[in-house]
Amino acid sequence: MTSQSLSVTLPESQSVLHRLPDAWIERLFQKFEDMYGAKWAAQFGDFPRDRVKETWAEGLAGFSDKGEAIAKALNAQSSSPYAPTLPEFLNLCREAARRMV
Repeated sequence: MTSQSLSVTLPESQSVLHRLPDAWIERLFQKFEDMYGAKWAAQFGDFPRDRVKETWAEGLAGFSDKGEAIAKALNAQSSSPYAPTLPEFLNLCREAARRMV
């Protein structure tokens, strides 16, 4: 029996359209690294950083035109002693976007 891997990535043409810009993700990760230090590294240390960044870029794609919501979510997160998971940060972004309407 041969081993086969399953691919859940979008085709290149779609993935570029449905993700947050690389520069935004890099800056967000730098902020989390600065805020949480070893906690952030421990949370994602065993995973390939590029893969985690790609997942976050795709997960936050709906906010590519809502940079202010991301900034407000980051500000709200800064009072937490715990590094966020993607779903947790997404919830903060959604809450920030709702408050801005």
